[in-house]
Amino acid sequence: MVLPHDCLPESWSTGRSHFEVAQEYGKKLNFIVRPLYRVLAVQDGIDAMRMLFKNMWFDAAKCSDGLDILRHYRYDYREALDMYKDKPMHDKFSHGADVLRYVSDAYNGKYVNVPVKKEPEKSNWTFKDLLDSNIAARKREEDGLWE
Repeated sequence: MVLPHDCLPESWSTGRSHFEVAQEYGKKLNFIVRPLYRVLAVQDGIDAMRMLFKNMWFDAAKCSDGLDILRHYRYDYREALDMYKDKPMHDKFSHGADVLRYVSDAYNGKYVNVPVKKEPEKSNWTFKDLLDSNIAARKREEDGLWE
């Protein structure tokens, strides 16, 4: 399962991220959860998705809502300048289209694993322990016991 880039922050209501929750269920259901980072610029991701369309097949009945979303995904037009904006319009259709753009990133291997947060291990060593360890290591090296 690939989640969007914004799955990592903790939810203020649960104290857990969407990634952590999905990872928990992933372990139970035996699938891997990966966050997908935005590695491509929006336009590059759109172009990458266009390249994948020739390899895709959509069931018109089962995917009608998704196909309708894609039909409405568009760039905002600036009449005063007689040109389109650089980025697509951000509206209710852009979220569904972004999901498909993420599919192209995941398909092309643009995802990475992010380990769940862990507390760093704390050492009980004192400065004397470190010094003694260093002296012992030097002695082994001098005696030819160090590989």
